[in-house]
Amino acid sequence: NYYCMKLEWNGEGAQKKAQIVKFAVVNGEEQPHRVVELKQPVDSTKPARVILDIRGAQFSTQVNGVHVDHWMDNQLAEGTVGFTNERSERAVVRTVKVSY
Repeated sequence: NYYCMKLEWNGEGAQKKAQIVKFAVVNGEEQPHRVVELKQPVDSTKPARVILDIRGAQFSTQVNGVHVDHWMDNQLAEGTVGFTNERSERAVVRTVKVSY
């Protein structure tokens, strides 16, 4: 059981837009995906600074210092932090800070 949140790009060329895709996996089953299209441009050639603040069932996301999303979900009461990507994707993680 876990929550997944992914910053990805949708479209090609000048139409390319950043979006956040988020969902829970409960008992091995992916729950419905929710997509949040970001209003501000994100340069796909540079690292993005993503902050995910989780307090109980409340989730808040910032990308490059701009608040982009807030939601509540209480399906999972506890968990750990991890990173994953699709087989065809490669991500670079420079710094991770976890505090509680």
